[in-house]
Amino acid sequence: MLKITVSNINPGTLFVLSGRLAGLWVDELRTCESRAVFSLQGGA
Repeated sequence: MLKITVSNINPGTLFVLSGRLAGLWVDELRTCESRAVFSLQGGA
């Protein structure tokens, strides 16, 4: 299991990972990163 916590700090975004990053969790982290970037760029 992997817990991904996202914090918006000035300047930037901090991703805190708790657990093991392997397999399908790599794709999940990429999805979270993409959503954070989209959100910071003014997306929905």
